[in-house]
Amino acid sequence: MKFRSVHEIHQLIRDKRRHQDHIRAEISNQYYQASDRPLDPHRRMVILMIDGHTLHGGMADRIRGCLGIYALCKKRNIPFRINWCYPFDLRLFLEPGSYDWRIDPRQIVYETPYSQPVARYTFDLPGEEFWDKCAVARQLRSDSHTQYHLYTNTMLCRKAWSRSFGELFKPSPLLQQAIDKNRSELNGPYVSFTLRFQQLLGDFREGPFPVLEEPERERLIEKCLDKLAELISRVPQSRRILVTSDSITFLNRVRQLPRTYVIPGEVAHMNYPGESQVFLKSFLDFYLIMGAEEVHLLQTGQMYRSGFPQFAAEIGRKPFIVHTF
Repeated sequence: MKFRSVHEIHQLIRDKRRHQDHIRAEISNQYYQASDRPLDPHRRMVILMIDGHTLHGGMADRIRGCLGIYALCKKRNIPFRINWCYPFDLRLFLEPGSYDWRIDPRQIVYETPYSQPVARYTFDLPGEEFWDKCAVARQLRSDSHTQYHLYTNTMLCRKAWSRSFGELFKPSPLLQQAIDKNRSELNGPYVSFTLRFQQLLGDFREGPFPVLEEPERERLIEKCLDKLAELISRVPQSRRILVTSDSITFLNRVRQLPRTYVIPGEVAHMNYPGESQVFLKSFLDFYLIMGAEEVHLLQTGQMYRSGFPQFAAEIGRKPFIVHTF
């Protein structure tokens, strides 16, 4: 986290509150209606909502939200459910582990005050995990709504992430088959390297981020290939090299490097609709990064310092190294 002045912190706090209030109001006005349905304290539950009613971020943002809220609910014995239906049904790729988080959509009530939509988002503030945890816990303790519909990417209960992930999730047969096939291709221990370009190389659309002109794209690709080759030379010869990226252009070029393995498949961002099968690669990347002996992230220039590989490393309890060059 970079240093911020007191003024910047106060401004971020105001921005965070405005953003959360705006999302909650927008969702409430569009999807909820007032009713006199009686509150039922015996049916209280928290539902993590990933339904396309707002932008939810990438895969790591979504799963982080699930893990933190689940840990809070577990501590307070409040039933926790996940309604992840956009842009695909989560159950296509992940099934419940030891805790069943599934919910029938017909059980979700879009009526207030029986249900309450809540928005809580990370803004990279000092002490944010502690204050967000206090705010959510206070709301769950003091409010009387029966259903809490949480829209969040908060980084709560970080020390419990790895355990919570195992309790919540295991691969579906579809995902497990893909994991087994790719591990067979890797054929032994491996080290992973991730590079996140967003739309710098013009592969796909992702928000307002910059797109480089063709000569700059080639220079960036060559710079990253050179650095990756240097790092690969330091990895024992007995280890394969898993390379993951959001750029098909770069992945097609990186295959020229020795010992590299690229997971087959298309690349898609979860904030945008697409065929469900396209998103299999995101979960496959995540599980294979988790299984690496070491997890590396490369970043230079305008490239994005992705939290995806770090999150996978934390869940898999593996060393994480950032290379800024």
